[in-house]
Parts: sequence; C-alpha cells; structure tokens
Amino acid sequence: MSATRTAAASYVSKDLGDFNRVSGELRYGFIDRGPHSIETGLGYNVNSETYADNGKTKLSSFFGRVRYVYDRTYGLDLQVGKNTTYNFTDRTGLKHDIPAHTAYTAYFVFQPQMNIITSLQYSNTTTLRLDQAPLMGKSWSLGIDYLF
Repeated sequence: MSATRTAAASYVSKDLGDFNRVSGELRYGFIDRGPHSIETGLGYNVNSETYADNGKTKLSSFFGRVRYVYDRTYGLDLQVGKNTTYNFTDRTGLKHDIPAHTAYTAYFVFQPQMNIITSLQYSNTTTLRLDQAPLMGKSWSLGIDYLF
C-alpha cells in the first residue's frame, strides 16, 4: 500500500484511524467418546479500518476447521479459509482489489507421551498484492516439542 501514499513509507501507528471488527464462530466438539475426540468450528470476520490520509481497508472472510484426535495420541487438524471481500481505497478514492486464493492447512500430530509431541504441518502461503493475482507458495514444518 505504500506505493499509493504521498509518504515514502508504509502506514505506521500514528497513521491509523478507526478499526471495526465483527467476528462470529459456531463450535462443536466432544472429548473421549471411546477413543475419539473432535472439535469443529465455522466462523466469519468483517473488518474495516481507516487511515489519517483518508485511505481505508475492508476485509470479509469465513473459515472452517476440524480437529480429530484418536486415543489422545494421533491427531489431524484441517483448516480452510477464504477472503470474500478484501480491498483498499487509497487517499484519492481509487479502490484497489486485493485478490486472494483459499488458504488451507493440514497439521498431523503424534503424541507418544503426554509431554512429547511430534508434528508435521503443510500449508499454502500467499503474498497479497494490490490489483494483481496473489503469489502462491507452500510451507512445510516438522516439529518436536518436549514439554517439561
């Protein structure tokens, strides 16, 4: 967004005006029905923000997630989200769309003991740009957590 400003830099805290957010989520889950545990959620966000130079941003999105755990040892988290509206209006009143693809993450967990967690995560990554298609990539993460 810095290219749309008269200043040579991006917005800083003194440039921020009002920020409004409405967020809702519907959740359901259960623990230890036999060896099965599950948590699910569906939600949405509606955001708007204004800036000192009369620029403004609007963002609306929805998301869903499912977490399944078997015998408190093996787990899978799946998350998906999508921006339905994302735009920036610059100081001159010109509206710029910020297109985005659907975001997703898969997170596999193996917890052999209560204090050791091994995990593998896969996600898509997105670099958002004004009025241009987003740059897409992938992200992998392998983790071992030892809780003491």
